[in-house]
Amino acid sequence: MNEPNSVSLEHEIVVLKALLQEKEAKLAEYAKQVENLNLVIAGTMAGSWDWNILTGEVAVNDRWLEIVGYEKHELEPVTIETWAKLCHPEDLKRSGVLLEKHFSGETDSYEIELRMKHKNGEWIWVLDRGQVFERDHEGKPLRMVGSHQDISERKTAEERLHHERHLFMGGPVSTFRLKNSPGLPVLDVTRNVETLLGYRPSELSGNNVSYAELIHPDDRERVLRDSAGFFDEVGRESFDQEYRLLKKDGTEIPVYDFRLILRDENGTADHFDSFILDAAFHYGNEPSLSYNRRFERLVTTLANQFINVP
Repeated sequence: MNEPNSVSLEHEIVVLKALLQEKEAKLAEYAKQVENLNLVIAGTMAGSWDWNILTGEVAVNDRWLEIVGYEKHELEPVTIETWAKLCHPEDLKRSGVLLEKHFSGETDSYEIELRMKHKNGEWIWVLDRGQVFERDHEGKPLRMVGSHQDISERKTAEERLHHERHLFMGGPVSTFRLKNSPGLPVLDVTRNVETLLGYRPSELSGNNVSYAELIHPDDRERVLRDSAGFFDEVGRESFDQEYRLLKKDGTEIPVYDFRLILRDENGTADHFDSFILDAAFHYGNEPSLSYNRRFERLVTTLANQFINVP
């Protein structure tokens, strides 16, 4: 009579053991995730946050508070609303979209660069990363942990670089990307070339007019010969030349040309970026050596960002 009950009990024990093993595996996985997060936090001087999604409570460390300029007692109790009030409204909307994608399982983690208001009233940039740490039996998120990293300096540098790029491209410098083959075919050119030479970019790119044809006949042989020599120098990354170009209307213009050599995996010069400056600007206001150094430093920094500037 008791045999069926015994079988049923054994089955329940097996089920409970399986559930316990599954729970232990999840806890081990969570522990590993927290360990990895702690390593990231320790290595990047990041702030950490632990969000109880059901209650809204958020536990933060001292670095999290330091990033926004507050003492703990000034913000207690720290909740998700505390964080939301510090976030820039525009970024908060984007964050909400990314959080929903993570909660639904569409993404493995949550990551966003957003602005937060510092105690001093300034907006700072924060890299906010996180991951759901615990879910209920229906898969709904219960707990999420993550980090804050102050990236204000990087964002400021990026904005300055973006500003310099557009100032640079709107000024006297035209950039050609040239193929290292006979005639120096023009692969691409910045749109301000029309100011320099009178050609629209579409008239020059696609090898409609080779760059060699633009070089003054009396300078062409020297420029091409010297260029080939520089290309063949092992380790050579850049060089500069002075010569004359022919404008669309046939008039000539003296230019200063700073070139960056782009090599393939074998070290062969495949193509190069040629930064052309009207010599009137090159020599007009500063001693040549001083200007060269400033010009070359800026070109080297911005070189890969000029072609196809929006």
